Amino acid sequence: MPWTTHLLVVASRTAESSELISYLRERARTGPVHVTLVVPLEVGGRDAGRERLEGALARLHEIGIEAVGQVAGDGEPLHAVLEVYDPKRHDEIIVVTLPEHLSRWLRCDLPHRIAQVTGALVRHIEVSERRAAVRR
Repeated sequence: MPWTTHLLVVASRTAESSELISYLRERARTGPVHVTLVVPLEVGGRDAGRERLEGALARLHEIGIEAVGQVAGDGEPLHAVLEVYDPKRHDEIIVVTLPEHLSRWLRCDLPHRIAQVTGALVRHIEVSERRAAVRR
């Protein structure tokens, strides 16, 4: 039985982005992946976060990726990651952001901060501006 790679994905407005879906589809071609999707609690509250989460999980399941998720944290995305991340369970963390000039997460250097605090391998996926405009 092949090794399953366990990915912790952190995304909010980008959770259903085609960039993320394409990336995960490609990763799944090299071997099984299991995704834990974390949608940090933000403006719009838990209901908006749950809606994003459910939409993203449905898309992942449609393409055959095993995925679970939760809305987490207190408004600070780093806290949401720390609430869910388990170094014994997750092989890496993927942070999915809006384009740099629109992303609050990139302004606060979230991918680097997550790597520093967790010691995990952190990858960053930036969605295109065109797609970000549609998701506002």
